[in-house]
This record gives sequence, C-alpha cells and structure tokens, in this order.
Amino acid sequence: MSIKAYILFTCGFFVAGCIAFANAATNPTDQDRAAFLKGVQFQRVIDIFQNPRSCGIVLLRERCIADLHVVAGKAAETPEFQKEYGFAISGDISTYPPQLGEANSLGPSEKLPWDSAPVASWLQAAGSAYVLSLGESDIIHQMFAMDYAGAVVFHAKNAGQYVDLIPLTLQKEAAEKGTKPPQAPAAGKMAMTSSPIALEQVPLVQQIIVSNLGPVFPVEAQPRLATTPGLVGDARLGIYQATFNELGESPQVLLEPQTRAFALELIRLEISQGASADGWTANSLEQAVSTARSSDDVGAFFQAIQEKLNASYLQTLPMPRRLVNVHGMLIAQGAYNAAVLHDSNFDGLVRSQIAQETSLDGLIPGFSDARKAFLASTPGDWVIENADLSKMVRMIIGTN
Repeated sequence: MSIKAYILFTCGFFVAGCIAFANAATNPTDQDRAAFLKGVQFQRVIDIFQNPRSCGIVLLRERCIADLHVVAGKAAETPEFQKEYGFAISGDISTYPPQLGEANSLGPSEKLPWDSAPVASWLQAAGSAYVLSLGESDIIHQMFAMDYAGAVVFHAKNAGQYVDLIPLTLQKEAAEKGTKPPQAPAAGKMAMTSSPIALEQVPLVQQIIVSNLGPVFPVEAQPRLATTPGLVGDARLGIYQATFNELGESPQVLLEPQTRAFALELIRLEISQGASADGWTANSLEQAVSTARSSDDVGAFFQAIQEKLNASYLQTLPMPRRLVNVHGMLIAQGAYNAAVLHDSNFDGLVRSQIAQETSLDGLIPGFSDARKAFLASTPGDWVIENADLSKMVRMIIGTN
C-alpha cells in the first residue's frame, strides 16, 4: 500500500481522526511537562549546536546555556565543559568547539529508563519526537525521526493518562510487528535497533504527534516578546525584528516549536499595528509559518516576509519613533555581527548610528555609559564589541 493510500485509509478508518484524541481529558502535571520539555531540549540542542550561528543571537544565548545544562547536567560549568559553556555564553563563533557539531559528545549516556519510569521516558521521547515532527520532512530526516516516532507509538501503552493520544490501531500494529522496544538514539546518532513502525508510516505518526501532543504540551515562545509603550518599546521591537532576521540564517532552528511561536507572535504584533506584506493576511501568514517543513524554504520565506513587514511597520511610525526602532535593530544586529559575521563595513554603519541616536540615554539607567563605552572600543575588537552591544541589547529588553 502506498503511503498516500495508507494515510487515507488509517486517518479515515480510525482517526475521526488524528486530532480528535487531543481533546482527551489529559491534565499534565508540572513533572510531566518537565519531562516533555527535557525531550524537546535534547533534540533542540542538536539543532542549535549544529547551527552555531543561532547562539550568536543575543536573545537565544540563555537558551543555548539552558540546553547545554540539560544535556551535560551540572558538568556544564566544570572545566571539562569550559569551552562549550564559554561559547554558549558569548555566542562568539570563533570559540565554537568543533565537537559540539557532532552533538553526541553531549548526548545521553544511557538509554531511557522505560522499565523504571515508563511515563517520564515516554514523555521525554515524545518531546524529542515533537521537535522532529516539525522539522525537515525529507527522507533522511524521516529515517532519523523514525526511532523516536517508533518509541512513542510502541510505548504508548505504558504512557498512563496519555495513552489515548496515540491511536490504538497504530499501537496494536507496533506491538504485532515486534516486541523489541526501540531505544532513543544517542544525540547525533541514528539508532540501529529495529523500529516497530515502517519508514512510510513516519509522516502519519508525525502528524498525530503534532496534532495531539501540541495542544496538551504547548510551548512558550522563545525568545519571549515583552512589549512596553514609548521609545523603549520601539527599540525593543527593533531588537525582536533583528532577532527574526538573524534566525533566517539558522532556518533549522527557526523550524523548532519555540522559535516558530516567537515568529508567529511577532508577525501578529506587527500586523496588529498596521504592517502588511504584499497582500498576505495574518491568517495566511500564520498558516504558512505553522506548516513550514523545509529549512531552505522557511529561511527564504521568513526573511522575505519579515523584511516586508519591517519596512511596512516603519512607515506607520513618526520619525522619532522610527529612528529609535532602527536604533534597537542595529544594536542587536551589531552584536550578532560581532559574534558571528565580523563585517567591518557593517560595524562602521552600526557605530555611526549609535553615535547619533541618543534618545534612550535618559530613559534607561546606565545606557548612556554603555553606549559611550562601545563607541570608545576599538573597531574590529569583536570580543569587546560583542560584550558591549550584547549588554545594550539586554538593557533595552530589561534583562541586564
């Protein structure tokens, strides 16, 4: 049976369908949410460290640190992980430890404890499967996703109150195929254990995971949008807009649920304030963002749309607010440039703009001194520039 026929048969036959089970009476505990999020972070750390540019984005560095802690535990701040931890803090691409690209050096050291903690193990596997289900949809990525998807289906019978999130027909098929439970693979590695689902079933299982687990375990946008009125709010929005643009260079990370949620929130915010993008409506943009599965397509689409939204949004602002919005945008992009790109010409543009725009000096305590310290630094001293500009970003966002 072809995959198209299989999906039509299964969804039509036993899933009124794949989404109905999401309405089951499931009430996750904080412990359950933590187990699911751990799975999300385990998979996310692979993506984020295989796309090291994303750690150069100031508003994602705390996430890089948190993910490192999840996979390395308390060892993250020991001498053994000094290079990795330093990279996560600064986002400085020149300090990127090559072994992080392999991702297995920080991966789980043992298999999930299916026997002793079946529900927690299932939730962690489900969290990783959820990220993979929103990621690339080509055959290679489906082969990698098959292990987690198979684990979620096979072990659903021991998932406690979450058992009904996976259709019983799939569970029975998995049980009949083999009693060898698949184990979650080490990060960055493809498990060699046999899977209780076929490769052609992966798209269907991923659809079920997204439809049924997503509403039960909603993820928060990362970075979080925290708007405020006035010029500080305009500069803050400029930082969020720059963050979106920078994510365009790490589209695999942009496909992840938290960053996807951030993109949706930003798009909604800009459109609600009068921005437009060549006839795209809020609903059509949300649909495109929510269903994207290719990093190549999503990178090009997101950047093109966001550039149009940014330009359109700027036209809605009076000149003083427009200048401050661009000010925030350039400070964030300057920090990213210092951490990742090292473009001297762009650095000159950032310095010129920061020297002229002083509107925030009296609005944010210490901002004037931080701005002057950056201007006093040596152009091209990327470590110092990164630190100075990152500090300014955090002062505007309110997390310094």
